[in-house]
Amino acid sequence: MDMAEKYNLLALEQYSSRKNHSALQQAINMRLCMDLSLLTRRPLSIVAIDLCSCYDRIQHCIAGMAMRKYGHKTPPIMCRFATIQEIEVSLRTGFGNSKVRKPKDLYLIPIDARGNPISVAIQGVGQGSPDSSDGPVLWAIVSTAVLEVMRNLRYGITIKCTRSGESLNTLGCLFVDDSTYFQQSPTHSVPVVVERTQLAITDLQGLIKATGGAFNPLQEKSYWWLMSYNWNNGKSHLMTKPAFPAELQTQDTFDEHCLLHRREVDCAKVILGVAQAPKNDGKAMTKHLRDKATNW
Repeated sequence: MDMAEKYNLLALEQYSSRKNHSALQQAINMRLCMDLSLLTRRPLSIVAIDLCSCYDRIQHCIAGMAMRKYGHKTPPIMCRFATIQEIEVSLRTGFGNSKVRKPKDLYLIPIDARGNPISVAIQGVGQGSPDSSDGPVLWAIVSTAVLEVMRNLRYGITIKCTRSGESLNTLGCLFVDDSTYFQQSPTHSVPVVVERTQLAITDLQGLIKATGGAFNPLQEKSYWWLMSYNWNNGKSHLMTKPAFPAELQTQDTFDEHCLLHRREVDCAKVILGVAQAPKNDGKAMTKHLRDKATNW
């Protein structure tokens, strides 16, 4: 990670496992992108995606290739994954360590290109505790490769700095498996924004699936907002769902098609510890903090 930080190899959008990067900063970045849409009246889609068992689903071959891409040597990679693949796990309880050990061939993923059933080693990289592998670090590397593909496909939004004139392309705000993606259209067309968002979700899901991961389709975990505007007496207003109906499709963990839940623009959701909504008056965050204090 030190070398990746030194040579700016990690994706700009990924804040997890990095020095001087925090979840609160990402929440602020997300708010600023929403405010920029409100200021310029440019349509914007905001898609929040949660991944199922993020670290435990990383395929070793994909992680190894991502590590090699960003300069990691082959022998340490082979040593790391061989150790994980040969590991046996026992449960520690109040009555002592369990005698039943998890077999090495549990949760096997057949990856034979010809479709033949084969026995492959266990996948996943652990949760990052001192006595396990570096799950957060490896996910930062793997997600960087995924985001690079998405950037090459020209998804995301472009922000131009007023003073310097420089342009910044960003795909969204990511913190481990909690990710929020943005999409706009150069023509400011709302239907084009929805169309591009659907294409982005489809491509992103394919990339995540290639790493071994999957979207969590539950509406409390994955959802989206659409910021579109109409004008009335010279004033702009955010359009509600009935005013501009739109749907996005995704797939669940069984590859079945399902609709991604769309939230109203004033329906806030706690993301990275902060209650967010495109049309935000601060009341949702105030209620969230009061509930936390009351429960405490």
